Amino acid sequence: MWNRADQFVDVALDLFDEHGFDGTTIEMIASSAGVSPATISEEIGGKDMFLLSGIYQTAAELNERIRRRPSHELPMVALREHLIERITELFGEQRRLRQLIHLSDHPAVLGKAISQQVLVNALEDAFAEREHVTPEQAEILAIHGAALVRYVFARARQARGNNIAGLVRSVFRQSHEVWRNYPVIG
Repeated sequence: MWNRADQFVDVALDLFDEHGFDGTTIEMIASSAGVSPATISEEIGGKDMFLLSGIYQTAAELNERIRRRPSHELPMVALREHLIERITELFGEQRRLRQLIHLSDHPAVLGKAISQQVLVNALEDAFAEREHVTPEQAEILAIHGAALVRYVFARARQARGNNIAGLVRSVFRQSHEVWRNYPVIG
């Protein structure tokens, strides 16, 4: 469903592409969208929210899709298979992809810390429902999984969406070498 907030996000992303995140102001976004800066602030909030809305939506989908996978599947296998499917899909969803790219490109954005915690929370909730996973294991796996998600996304972007499945499997294989003595990871 298309709404004004979506329009504002698209305008902001165009300006971020042209001027960079730091070089874009709320006033520039408002002017390009044909509204006042107060309207942008009321409907979206601060500039970080143009990027964070994408991570909140991504985390919610991540949680939901992992929960739908077979409960006997090891948590990191469920995450790996989800990423193979989802990152490929994301390359077709330009708005969300652009939000995540800008978020990963701007370390000064307060949202990076928030987005990492959003991913950890989503994964921890989903992993806690897997068979044979304790709450403590779910927490450790979620922290590791969130780091892998960010790493895979950065690598997928560099690869421009080519051979996503091979990339994800390679990253998880390397990760498995580190974690192989922790049986719940898989």
